[in-house]
Amino acid sequence: MSETPRHFPKAPLGAVLSLEYGSALPEALRTGVGFPVFGSNGVVGRHSRYLIEGSGIVVGRKGSVGRVCWSPEPFWPIDTAYYVVPKDGASLRWIYWLLSLINLKRLDAATGVPGLNRNDVYEVQAPLPDPPDQSRISAVLDTVDDAIAKTEAVIAKLKQVRAGLLNDLLTRGLDDHGQLRDPIAHPEQFQNAPLGRIPREWTVTRLGDVARIRRGASPRPIDDPHWFTDVGPGWVRIADVTRSSHRLLATEQRLSPSGVERSVNVYPEQVLMSIAATVGLAIVCGMEACIHDGFVVFDQHEGGVTPNFLAMLLNHNRQRIALAGQTGTQANINTAIVEQIVVALPGIPEQERILAAIGSVNNDIDAESGVFGKLNALKSGLMTDLLTGRVRVPDSLFATEGAP
Repeated sequence: MSETPRHFPKAPLGAVLSLEYGSALPEALRTGVGFPVFGSNGVVGRHSRYLIEGSGIVVGRKGSVGRVCWSPEPFWPIDTAYYVVPKDGASLRWIYWLLSLINLKRLDAATGVPGLNRNDVYEVQAPLPDPPDQSRISAVLDTVDDAIAKTEAVIAKLKQVRAGLLNDLLTRGLDDHGQLRDPIAHPEQFQNAPLGRIPREWTVTRLGDVARIRRGASPRPIDDPHWFTDVGPGWVRIADVTRSSHRLLATEQRLSPSGVERSVNVYPEQVLMSIAATVGLAIVCGMEACIHDGFVVFDQHEGGVTPNFLAMLLNHNRQRIALAGQTGTQANINTAIVEQIVVALPGIPEQERILAAIGSVNNDIDAESGVFGKLNALKSGLMTDLLTGRVRVPDSLFATEGAP
């Protein structure tokens, strides 16, 4: 791709597309199978008939204003969305990429309920390449998008493999030879326990017997900027844990000294677990940090369980932990409840073998996730460069093999 200082000329979007209203299709009338039904936020169901033949673009009109979705097959857009009709031979796929780059949400004209006025969209000035450039741009971006989809599928498959392996490892374990125990061929290697059949060498214990469990604390009011700084210990939130892989190494916010005084300190190699919202979500802390009252920290006793194994065990038992404090539709978890939760523990050498086995899969997931992140960054940069014309796709990239 060659650099050029000349961007594509601009034209109003109304010159290349029209936005047409979808048609109402109440949920009760949808058959549940067949073609995708699109609302403003994406696919909302399926129906035996379609409204629009062929692939197409759906743009959110009400609710998720300006959201752009692509349907690779015939579809039915309902009345909370528009569908796109190209004009003057414009490439539909290029229009999809162009609308994905433009922030249509900023055109929200609602006073109460969000809404997108199509006349406002028509007036937006956008780069307008000629048809050959439109095709080349779409081809390049589609290639990157395909690579992203394939990488995402690999990650999903690896996570399925990990879930199955983890279930085997935490119920059958690995013997001294690194092999999964077989409860059918060797029933003598197993014992009956409150949690079911477990290896004979394992012990059943309460979490309160392997660790002292402390609850976090929150400075109030929680959103007071006085509690935060740029250089203090990390202030752990659920979002920080969910975006981390296996260890908590960074947080978006840090606490000031006065905030630290009103919170609870945690240190590297201690295990944190959420007791609010996503109950049972656990991670090993890799930094000095502070936790609010939606977390507990495990001060582990010597020799009973390694931090990494404990975090893995807690995450594997998230559903059971949440149910332990279930009251109606709310999960009300506190330290007393967490202390009474029963788990099955192998010895430290076997814990290390199990961690090594699952670690190889985690490494594969981390590697693919790194590729996924790079591909998304590449896609974002290419969208801006190619769709504006700052970078042009050369003819040679699509030249037919053997052509002069």
